[in-house]
Amino acid sequence: MARKASSPLEEALVLLEILKRIPRSSDVSVNDLLNSLNDSGYQISRRTLQRYLKGLSEREGFGVIRNDKSKPYGYRRKVNEGGFSITKLTPNESLLLRLAQEHMARFIPSRLVSDLSFLFEEAKRTLNEQSASEKERQWLSKVGVVNATMPQIPPVVLPRVFSAVSDGLYRNLKIEVDYEKINGEKIKATVAPLALVQQDVRLYLVCQFDGYPNFRHLALNRIKRANLTSFSFERPKNFNLASYTSGRHLNFSNGGLKRLVMEFANPDTEKVLKEAPFSKDQKIEKIGENLWRLTATIVDSNLVDGWYGAWKELAKISRFERLPLESNVI
Repeated sequence: MARKASSPLEEALVLLEILKRIPRSSDVSVNDLLNSLNDSGYQISRRTLQRYLKGLSEREGFGVIRNDKSKPYGYRRKVNEGGFSITKLTPNESLLLRLAQEHMARFIPSRLVSDLSFLFEEAKRTLNEQSASEKERQWLSKVGVVNATMPQIPPVVLPRVFSAVSDGLYRNLKIEVDYEKINGEKIKATVAPLALVQQDVRLYLVCQFDGYPNFRHLALNRIKRANLTSFSFERPKNFNLASYTSGRHLNFSNGGLKRLVMEFANPDTEKVLKEAPFSKDQKIEKIGENLWRLTATIVDSNLVDGWYGAWKELAKISRFERLPLESNVI
């Protein structure tokens, strides 16, 4: 329900919400602030917001700076030097926010990133400035993610494209895109964004093209332009992201499920595959002296070939077959 400032207390609460949304590291426009407030249920006019911002920037203690060198004006907050502060985070809270920002930034809608920017900045400042947070600050250099595949530099995704895509995904609004296929063919389309999926270093938008019932995925780095429309859509009831991704590997899928039969002679491999099985129905049995047989249901994929190539010698694999699920051959 929309909330409108109808008393001094309500007006103070709106001012606090405005301050929370003004970042320290970059300027924010009136339009962005207005959209953020309206999305959170605060009914406020553009003229009223401009009046509030003017007052905040002209009064000492709030630390709001107005950049009037170009239009539209931008607003930011001074780095806190003991003045007014809305948020006071503990080192542990700051650590959690910094980890979330570093490892999940690509999956947080840009609108929410803007709304949470004050928290991310406060977390960074807390870890940088508080001597008591030394251990928490060191923790960031003690954890990491290692890719099991060949390391690659992520392809460049245009910020304005990611912003439009994530906003449309968040708000269930259609997007107009200019897309360049891998063969160089250029297309224009209106799509309904359904999900954002990361595979290795690439981001893919799972979507429906206007007029088509099937689901497709577009590499975000190949979207050259994306405009958010005002047309909403109903998410299809037959789309489930978990089912969609478990039934294929996007660009690596050969289609369908297969029965994997593998025989190997390395006892360490048996332990590794028991710790991290290929599927819930995986079975490993000993069939001889230093010889094991594994059976599992897998998605038929080029990734299987890559795994086999990497493990063939190490695991001492003597048999590696992908059979139809109904096959009784062992």
